[in-house]
Formats: sequence, C-alpha cells, structure tokens
Amino acid sequence: MEAALHDLILQTTNPETVNQVTEQLQQILQNPEAIPALFNLFISSENDIVKRGSLTYLHQVISNKWPKISPTAQAQTKQMLLSLFTQQINPIYFKMICEIISAIYRKDIGEWDELISGIFENWQSQPFIISQVLMSIIDLFAWESYENQIPQFILMVQSFISSSEIPIQLAGLKIFSAVIETIPDFDDNINFYTMANQIALNSMNFQPDDFASVWNSMSTILMCCSSMETPNVEFLESVRNTAFQVISNRNLESTLRILPLTTIINNISFYSNFIEPILDFSIDVIAQTIEETEILPFDLLELIDSVLKSQERTPMYNTMSSKLFVILNSGSLPHMTAALLTLRLLLVETPDCAHKDAQKIIEIIKTSINSGNPLFIQAAASVVETFDETFQSMNVFGVELLKGILPFIISPITEVRHHCIKAALIICDNLDTEIPQFFDTVWNLYQKSSPDDLQFFFTLIACSIKLTPEFNDENVEAVLSLLQNVIKKQDLVAIASSMTIIHALMSFDSDLCEQLLPMILPSIDSCLQFANFEVVGMAVSFLRDCITFFHEAAAQIIVPFIPRLISFITENEIIGIKAASLVTLSRFCKYSVSAGGEQKTLNSIAPVLLDVINKSFDNDSVDIQISASQSIRALIRILNDEQKFEFYQKLVNIVSFHIEIRVIEDALRSIARIIKISQQQKMIEIAMNLLSNIINGQVTFLHGLPLLQIDAAIFLFRNICRLVTSLIAVNCPISQQICEFMLEWLKRDSELDKSTAVGSLSDAILYDTVTPEICSTIVSTVAEIMPSATDPGFQENIIYLFNICVIKQRHLIPSIMGVMNLFLGWWQNANANESGYSEVLDNLSSLFLGLAIAVPEFPEDVLCQVFDKFPRADNMNNANMCMNILSFLDERKNIGSELQHKVALSIARLFMLDKMRLDDMGINNELLQQMQAILLTILRAMPPVLHEIKQMCSRSKARAKRLSAVISNL
Repeated sequence: MEAALHDLILQTTNPETVNQVTEQLQQILQNPEAIPALFNLFISSENDIVKRGSLTYLHQVISNKWPKISPTAQAQTKQMLLSLFTQQINPIYFKMICEIISAIYRKDIGEWDELISGIFENWQSQPFIISQVLMSIIDLFAWESYENQIPQFILMVQSFISSSEIPIQLAGLKIFSAVIETIPDFDDNINFYTMANQIALNSMNFQPDDFASVWNSMSTILMCCSSMETPNVEFLESVRNTAFQVISNRNLESTLRILPLTTIINNISFYSNFIEPILDFSIDVIAQTIEETEILPFDLLELIDSVLKSQERTPMYNTMSSKLFVILNSGSLPHMTAALLTLRLLLVETPDCAHKDAQKIIEIIKTSINSGNPLFIQAAASVVETFDETFQSMNVFGVELLKGILPFIISPITEVRHHCIKAALIICDNLDTEIPQFFDTVWNLYQKSSPDDLQFFFTLIACSIKLTPEFNDENVEAVLSLLQNVIKKQDLVAIASSMTIIHALMSFDSDLCEQLLPMILPSIDSCLQFANFEVVGMAVSFLRDCITFFHEAAAQIIVPFIPRLISFITENEIIGIKAASLVTLSRFCKYSVSAGGEQKTLNSIAPVLLDVINKSFDNDSVDIQISASQSIRALIRILNDEQKFEFYQKLVNIVSFHIEIRVIEDALRSIARIIKISQQQKMIEIAMNLLSNIINGQVTFLHGLPLLQIDAAIFLFRNICRLVTSLIAVNCPISQQICEFMLEWLKRDSELDKSTAVGSLSDAILYDTVTPEICSTIVSTVAEIMPSATDPGFQENIIYLFNICVIKQRHLIPSIMGVMNLFLGWWQNANANESGYSEVLDNLSSLFLGLAIAVPEFPEDVLCQVFDKFPRADNMNNANMCMNILSFLDERKNIGSELQHKVALSIARLFMLDKMRLDDMGINNELLQQMQAILLTILRAMPPVLHEIKQMCSRSKARAKRLSAVISNL
C-alpha cells in the first residue's frame, strides 16, 4: 500500500492525471490501514511532495474516520504520532503534525495521559514541536487532572516564553494567555508579565503573522488582568506604553497597528484616562488604511465606536467634535477623510449634541463634496446617509445638500455613485418641502445613468414626483411611457423596481390608478415567485403600500396573493420578506374588518397570523419581533379582549425585560395603541406602573438608572411619550410624579429631548388631565424656554402647545398675542428656509387662524401669508383648517379684497386635489360643499380671480377637470 500511495501522491501534481488519481486515493483512504502506511511514508520518504501529501491525507483519514477506527488501531496511531517527539523532524512539517495530533485529542478529550507524558518527557529536548503541540490543544486542557505537574508545567512555559527562537516564544505566550486565569500561581509570577511585555515590544521586528499572534495573545492577557479582583496595574501600564510605542510606528502597515490599538480599546474601561491619544491613534490608523488601500474602511469605525460608547455622550461629543474640526482643516486628505468617517459615527451616536454645530457640519459636507477627491466625496456622502427624521435641523439644509450631491449620482466611480445615490435618497425621504424642476433634473440624470443603478434611480424618480410642485401632464406621460417599456421587456427586477414609481403616481393622482393597476398587477405573482429575494421584497412592499393607499378598497387587489403571503410568513426563512408579509397581511385584515370584509377570508387568515405573531416574539431576529409588534397594532380591532390582554402582557414584558432598544421602542408604540383602543382599566393600571418603572430605571434596559440620568434617550423618549399621550387620551389622571418628571425633562440641554416632552404636556392640557396649577406651570415653563428655541421640531411642539391654549385656555390669548413678534420671527425664518420647517408653518398657520377668530384686529397681511400655504398636500390637519376657515369667515363678515383673493386661491387649490386624498384628510362632502359655497361667493364678487385659478391648473387636465366641476354653477 505504501508504494501505491507514494506513486499516487506524486501523480496528483500532474494536471492530466490529478482527477483520476484523486478518485483512486479516496478509495484507498476508506481503509483505516492507510494510516500506518501514510505515517511510514512520511518517515521514510525524502521527497517533500510525498511527505506533505502523506500528512495531508493522514489528517483527512483521522478527521473523517477516527470514531470508526478500532481502539487498537487508535492506540497504535497515537503511539506513532507521539514517537515523533523523539525524532529529528524538519520544522516545516510541525504545523501539519500538530494539526493531526490536535484533531485526535480534540475527539478523545479525557484520554490525554499518554500525550501529557510525552509532552513532559520531551519538552526540553524537543521544545519546538512540543510547544507547537501544546499551543494547538491548550484551550481544551483539563488541568484539574494534572495538579501535581503544574510546577513543571509553569517551568516549561517559562522556558518557552524566554526562548531565543521566536516560534517557541510565541507558543509560550499563547499558552500563558490561555491558562493565566485557570492555573494557580500563574497570575502571581511577575516574570511572565515582564517577558510578555518584552515580546510585545519586540513584535515591531516580527513578521506580520508573528506580530498578529503576539497581539492576539496580549489582548487575552490584558483582558484577564484588567478583570482581576486586584489588577496588576504596573503590568497594565507597561503594556499601554508598549502598545502606544508600537502604534506610533508608522513604518508598520495599518493592518498591524490596528492589533495593539484593538488590544487597548478592548480594555478601555481601564484606560479611560487616555481617551484622547487613543482617539488620535484610531484616526491616524484609519487615515493610513485609506492611504494604503484607497478605500473607506467603515469596519474600523468599530474601534472608535467602542471608545465613544464607553464615555458620557456630551463631554465626548465636545472633545471629539473639536478634534475633528481641527483635523478637517489640516490639509491632509487621508486624515480629513478619516475625520469625516468619524464624524459620521459621532452624528449617529450623538445627534442631539451635534445640533448646535449643524451649520458648521453642513459647510464641511458641502466643502467635501465640492473637493473633487473621490474618497472625500464618498466620506461626505456617507455622513449624509446618517441623517434621519429625528435630526430635523439637518433637514433644513436638505435642498442645498441635494443640489451638491446629485451630479455625482452618475459618477463613473462606482463607490462614489452608490454613496451619493444613497445620500440623495436619504435626503429625499426626509424632505418636507418641494423643489422646483426636481423631476426634470432627476429625469435628465436617469437618461445618463448606469443600468446597474436602475432600482436606485426608479426610487429617486418616485421621490421627484412627490417633491416637484409643477409635476404636470407632460411629466406623467413621460413616466407612463417608461413604465410601459419596463413592463413590455418582462424583466422582473426592473418591474419590481418600478413599483415605487407606480405608487408615487397613484399618490400624486389617484385617478391614474385606472391605467396603472392593469399595467402592474399581472406581473405581481411572477415577482412573488421569483428567485431573487429583493424582487419578492419589493412586490410585498408594493402590496403593503396598496393596502395603506386604498384602505378598504384594497381587497380586490390583495386577495389573489394572500396564499403566497401566508406561505411567506409560515415557510419563508428570509427575515425581510417574512416581516414585510406579516405586516402586509395584518393591515389587510385591519381594513377588511373596517369595511365589513368577507368573513371567510378573514377567518382563514387571522388564526395563522395570530399564531405567527405569537411565535415571532420568541424569534431571535429584531426585525421579526418588531414586525410582530407592528402587526398587533394593525389587528387590535379584530382581537377579542382575551387576545388583546395576552399580547399586551407580552409587550409589557418586552419593555420590562428586553435589552434591544429598537424592539422596546416599537413595543411602547403598540402598548400605547392597545390602551387607546381598548381603554381597559387593568391595562391602564399596568401601563401606569410600567411608566413609573421606566422613569425610576426599574426596567432591564436602563440597568437601574433613572431615565433622567440616561443621556442617550432621544429615540426612546419619543415612544415613552407616546405611552404618556395614550394614557392622557383615555382620561387617565396623570400623576404628579409623571408631570414633575416631564417638567424636569424640559431642563435638559438638548432641544430634541425637550421637544417630545412639550408635545406630551400639551396633550395633557388638551385632555384636561392635569390640575390648573400644573397647567399653569407647564405654560410658564415653556414660555421661559421658547425664546431660545431654534430646532424646528422644538418650535413645532411649542406652537402646538399654544394652539391647545387657544382652544382650552382662552384666557391666555392676550398673553399669546403678546409674544406674536416671536411667532412672526419663526414664521419668517420658516418661510425663508422651508426645508425642515413645514410642520412649523402648519402649526403656525393653525395658531394664527385660531387667534384671528378670537382677535378681530389680528393683522390681515399675516393671514394672507397663511392662506398662501393652504392646503399642503400631505397635511392631515387640512380638515381642521377648513373648519377654522369657515369659523373665521363667519366671525369676520368684512375682509379686505387681498385676503378674499388669497382665500379663493387656497380653496381652489384644495379642490384640485383628488377625491381619495381629500378622503384621507377627513374632508367630507359636507365640508367640501361649504368650502365650495365660499369659493363661488368670492368668484362672483371678484371675477378676475377665476382666470388666475384656471391658469393654476393649465398643465394638468385632471386638476382642470376637478376645478371645472366645482365652478360649474358659477
């Protein structure tokens, strides 16, 4: 057999015979007798190929066949391998031999006596192979069985670690790192620490693999030492000095410098006094990586993230931002790029702290985008990718940022293009203002785009439909033509990507549904069956959007696809698709019940849904848990009292004992929704207790810290306030404790924090759930802080509070009129910026109109500006505004011609909206008839206004048709 194996191994090097020979070898290797043959071949052959091949196949047989080999053969194999300890073996084969020995003894844990004897008998004569073998199995060594040999073991490891041969040194260091916590007396031997630190210092002269081995071992040693009851402070300090010295050596590649840096950061709690140099090193390593690779190393941001999370947020932001602003003016592009990436992380972690530097940050981003350097542009775009709806101050700059980014979405450099596309979509998602000619700009860029970016561009086109004020019939025809071409080509990826455009067109004008739905529906089932899960996900999302858009009328669209969606929640393992399908089906049930839907369909879906939701709370996936919570909100009206309470308890347990903040936030929303709908006293009592526990820190995720002491509470607090508001809405008396907590929250530095508290306190006044004394305290406290309010979200909620006061505390109207100059300043600023201030404008419009009803001398020039803003197409308060307009005109019989003119134009714009959108806004036929009567009255008195109104819809036949129906009786 040896001769046959010898020849076959040699023939594996011949490309012409390798396949046939490999099959023959595999047949021979099925026989356990191949083990001694391969071993003898390794010992006897002088050929390196044969020796390596023998060890390779020996490893294969042992790994695959060991349990099936007889005990006698196993014992013989062990003896053969252990005999190598006494032979002179070329070190180039040691690694393979160690892997074989490790493979055997990892399978035979507890049968190590022979191996241990061989190690202790031969470590002095064969330190090389013994150190390598011991290193390969050290993590499984059961020391309690060999207590008598521990002194000899310590002596052996000390010999290894002090060896002049680097491989033996490294093995000794690895062994020391593995046993420092488990073997008595090791942690007291100062010589080991001194030698370990010296090896770490010498590592700068080692080969990369050896360098990595040293610092991996040092990381383990350091973590053990820093966690000891009495840490070896002298050693920890000496390692820090050594690590800093090594990290400072820029002759080392960045991939090596990262290792000692990571070692220090992994023990950041001990080195908290050295945050600044650690951050400096981190940024420098990232900069060097950028120099060496010419790519953005996002993975290295984890280093800085660990440092940031170890510190208090506000002091850390101040330290870090000052450092970054200096680096961003340094002139070194790699360091400036690294600083931009770090700024990206800082914004994610501390958006409330960054609020005060918003203008400076935006200027940095704009300068970076205009730099012409691809990496700098990518880094700047990646910063924009972090903006979200909670950072409203950044939305203020959205339009100007978008103008700078858009040219790069067709960059020939893929990375630049993709980062800029993502940044553009983030901006568009959060914009709350229209951009003139935006559709034309996007459409022209699309014509020059790469086919690989089709999905991104289709989403951008969909955004442009929503954000372009003059989107007209010509634009509609262009988009319809695009869609027809996409459908015609039957490319399911393109078809699925186009669904965002179809939804945008339906939202723009629901009358287009008659053309769009027959175009897309025949392709839905094919998309749902497609192998590409992104296509499936887009199709499911479209169905969900249809339900949200059509509400009760969605049944005829959705019913044919219900079996497929059910299979996704019961059989599909792709988390995104399962989560989206669960929410889609739940919303379908919600609106079907509202419409008195087909009971048979509901009866078949509901049990499956409830079972999946119940199991989803125990799923490891955060997305699945959140989808279950969202589904409960949708299904709340079809659940019986017992089911509501069962799910309610699950949600309360999540908030009480979970640690994943995203899941907790959504659970709070669902708890609030259930309370508002069910109004069960027992649930209310549980919620009050839960709220008290949160405030006092008696929930797992707060780790015993009262909520006021948590400085990273922006997103969380928003949902806590939803819970407060739901309790207010069911007339639950808000306790003194909760009110005092909310008022205390208003003392926080962050306007983002204050904003949400003002909203909830406003609701407390609206629903009469606080005493007059507390009401007075709320108003006076907010009045004190309002002059310094700059964040649009904060201003918006302050205005909401005073809107409530106009309704519920009318004696305060003179005082509110006393601060009109402040409100007018906000109005002018919001009009000048628009982006980020739409809610401010909406709330001020409502406030001004409410004041005008009560105050006869309210200035008409301000009201003219208010009517210029009405209606905003996506404002759900338009119905209330309509009622306020009727009340205002009823109170003021005589208004100036300019104000009449503005009223007529605003009402005409209202009637240009399609019926479905008006229904969504709650504007019913009775209200429309009253608004129509006012419009006709003004038009009869001011005929020239009619011509101006007709001009407003000259480029849209649909709008002209709607208007014509309204003025037909003129």
